[in-house]
Amino acid sequence: MPAEVLIHYSRQKKFVVGRLFGWVLILATFATLISLSGVIIAQSPPCLDFWEKSPIYQIYPRSFKDCDPDLNQDREDDICGDGIGDIPGIIEKLDYLKDDLGISVVWVSPIFMSPMQDFGYDVSDYRQPDPVFGNMKDLQLLISEMHNRGMKLVLDFVPNHTSVEHAKFQNVSEAANFYVWRDGDKPKTAKWSNRSPVPKSPTPPTAPAPTSISRKKRPLARTTGNPFSPSTTRATCPPGPSTPKLENITTADSAGSKLI
Repeated sequence: MPAEVLIHYSRQKKFVVGRLFGWVLILATFATLISLSGVIIAQSPPCLDFWEKSPIYQIYPRSFKDCDPDLNQDREDDICGDGIGDIPGIIEKLDYLKDDLGISVVWVSPIFMSPMQDFGYDVSDYRQPDPVFGNMKDLQLLISEMHNRGMKLVLDFVPNHTSVEHAKFQNVSEAANFYVWRDGDKPKTAKWSNRSPVPKSPTPPTAPAPTSISRKKRPLARTTGNPFSPSTTRATCPPGPSTPKLENITTADSAGSKLI
């Protein structure tokens, strides 16, 4: 069709109106899509993880809240009213944390089984809470009550070292494989006068005789071949004739956490 004919028809009223309607429809559709996108973005929750949307409230359980004996009369143990904070005590304060303080994430310092030489950071069993804080039922109830309130629990998990009472360390052959051993240096200055060198004692076949000094009661675990230690560590752990005993640790601590 010649151009002149096309121009002739394009100037007719019905084609002009049709083109105008088409452009209006396209622009209206485009504006509607933009408006809907804006509404969806405005009403959608922010793309933030839980730790970015709420303050993280750390609880040191021993000093936070001792459970009320009147609210726990059916307990078989005597942890309520003993003056030491515990897991049931944390449960009693969840509404205060959530409603009054606006806390959605709670970080609890170590509550695992421990001889408490370092107030819980020397873990002897990662699979059980220490009786001074409660039992596994209490921990499960804490998790359930927090989830019911839309809260998250972060347990302070310390894989870098264990207590000398941990089963892996109490077994001489396993201690040699699961802990890092090395020779240490004898103290040279007066500032170490309150500490003494590690005495000579029999060692596992793969371990040199350790002689260093530093933090006691917490042997540090290997990076590889160790089910509870993902971190790089070193330790000085002189075993006795039958049962290994920790004397010194020669490196800084590292800790982890477990979200529940």
